[in-house]
Amino acid sequence: QKPSKSEVVLGGMVNRLKETLTRKGDRMAFVTFEDLKGTVEVIVFSDLFLKAGPLLVGQEPLVLKGMVEHGDEGSKIIASDIQLLSEAHKREASKVHININRRIVSQDDLMKVKHILNRHRGTCRGFLHFYDQPSEKPSVMELDDSLRLAPTDELVKELEGLLGPKVVRFT
Repeated sequence: QKPSKSEVVLGGMVNRLKETLTRKGDRMAFVTFEDLKGTVEVIVFSDLFLKAGPLLVGQEPLVLKGMVEHGDEGSKIIASDIQLLSEAHKREASKVHININRRIVSQDDLMKVKHILNRHRGTCRGFLHFYDQPSEKPSVMELDDSLRLAPTDELVKELEGLLGPKVVRFT
């Protein structure tokens, strides 16, 4: 339970959507938003509803930012930003971390990684985390500043296709 006026970021799905009109005639919505812990009522005012309305009727997981409001009828969140979960990491990320198991990855694989990284240039700093055992502390190599990366689903897909699942994370 967060105090009133504190900002929250939630990931989840729209469970229910009730559209209504403001006094000025603009469209807004009351949304029941659900995550793994439960549901919360979210108010989406007209300016945000105009931009994010199509996301609210889809079946994709969303990331919602907003301010907590406690009232007589319980807690609500006043939404300030809504985006697809799959897109959220692209806006927020400044670093791309890639885990590489030295015992499995060949020299040829490393060259393929280099080619993949060159095809996915962007603005994020890149870090290669080399390890022999998943439980050990990896040795980390920061990529040269001339090789910045784009935090895209395509980058993740290509690297996971070569190196295995869950080898890429964005921070």
